[in-house]
Amino acid sequence: MIISSISTDYKYHEVLTTKAHVEKSMSDTVFRQLLEQLRGNRGDAAHWTVILQSLFEHHLQQERKIDRVYEGQSILIDRREHGESAVSPENKLVYGLFRNLWKDETGPQLITIGQDVYFPLSCQVPNQGSHRGRRIDLLAMTQAGSLAVFEFKVAENQSDTVLAAVLEALDYLACLLGAGNMQRISDEFGKLKHYRLGPDHSFCSVHPNEAAVPEVIVVAPKLYYEAASRSPRGTSGEWLRNSTAANESDVVRIRFAVTEVENDRFTQKMTWVTENSWPGLAVGRWPV
Repeated sequence: MIISSISTDYKYHEVLTTKAHVEKSMSDTVFRQLLEQLRGNRGDAAHWTVILQSLFEHHLQQERKIDRVYEGQSILIDRREHGESAVSPENKLVYGLFRNLWKDETGPQLITIGQDVYFPLSCQVPNQGSHRGRRIDLLAMTQAGSLAVFEFKVAENQSDTVLAAVLEALDYLACLLGAGNMQRISDEFGKLKHYRLGPDHSFCSVHPNEAAVPEVIVVAPKLYYEAASRSPRGTSGEWLRNSTAANESDVVRIRFAVTEVENDRFTQKMTWVTENSWPGLAVGRWPV
């Protein structure tokens, strides 16, 4: 009886030890990881914006591994003479902006947002085969060589919330970040520099850099943001107010800028949306 009892106790201890070992070696669920991230967040950013940023970063990294390759003839199509037949108001205004940026023979004027500058590579950029309408409004490059996807919205477009605009831009970006498409963009930019840039252009020494953090930039008139924030489908004020945190990401920077419409184009000088952009934004409320 004593031997049996010792044996049973030993086996029980062995089971407990094994179970403890298994539990210790199990990886945390994604929900636990998100919970711990929220608990470690000491800023004032709304929690849902922190969660969304994390999910976007994770899935963008996963999509990047798929390495989609656009099979069309060219990604950086020369659009300087295009756009006369554009139907949608947003496309017309983007084409107008792009033609105005590229009106000089020695190379384009740069898009300026605050202290940041962007080289306009092309507009209406194909990236998903023959899918009708799935084109990047404007693709640009930073001085660090990272890609920047610009998603423009007119003030009247209230069918797309700010979140929808971000998702659309991320979809385009994910399709371009694979190794195959990045190599194509690098090759095509080399030809663009050779044939269309003057020797003194500030981007002559810049090259697409796969390691640089890409950007998604939603650009719209102030009225678009104000109307979108009042939509019953969700408030955008908190995200816009706290968008500075997303700028510090080492996976993708999600940013918001204000532009206006001038004649037949969006204006090329834009401003970043910050908590001080206009009254009411700092507390997550918007003028009515």
